[in-house]
Amino acid sequence: MNVSSKNKIGVIALSALAVAISTAVYADVPTPLTEGVTINVTGTADATGNCTGTDPVSCTSLRGAIAFANGNANGATEYDVINLPAGTYALTQTTGLQINEPVEIVGAGVDDTTIDGAGIDERIFTVNGVLADISEVHLTNGRAIHELGGAIFNDEKSILSLSNCAITNSTATWD
Repeated sequence: MNVSSKNKIGVIALSALAVAISTAVYADVPTPLTEGVTINVTGTADATGNCTGTDPVSCTSLRGAIAFANGNANGATEYDVINLPAGTYALTQTTGLQINEPVEIVGAGVDDTTIDGAGIDERIFTVNGVLADISEVHLTNGRAIHELGGAIFNDEKSILSLSNCAITNSTATWD
């Protein structure tokens, strides 16, 4: 390995450390949460959705599952887990998905589970001041007009973790 490669690696490591320190300084220290309710999504339609059961909960849509997680008021102590089976979840409503309570969204694999902004003029996810963990999904076609965050907007009080995700074809425009 030549000297310039070592220097590049050192700069990348230092930059990553600076981001981690920066986040710790400005973000609120999260309260440790325990796993709350498991929510299994059973359909790919973009509807408010019907949710039944207690734990696990069964919801007919991703939007319904997120609404359920936002509304069950366990965010101070627990995070809910939303399981998405393989399929394409195309957003058709005029609003994106608002995450207002701690949540973990788990797809069946980045090649198997897609959340598609489908050309609506809205980002896919907005994370509002909470912990959010999204894994094993492909996010595509998010669009924010006159806003930040084409696929995801993560506000300054939120802590977002993406694991084994792909983000493609998403844009944000600002005048």
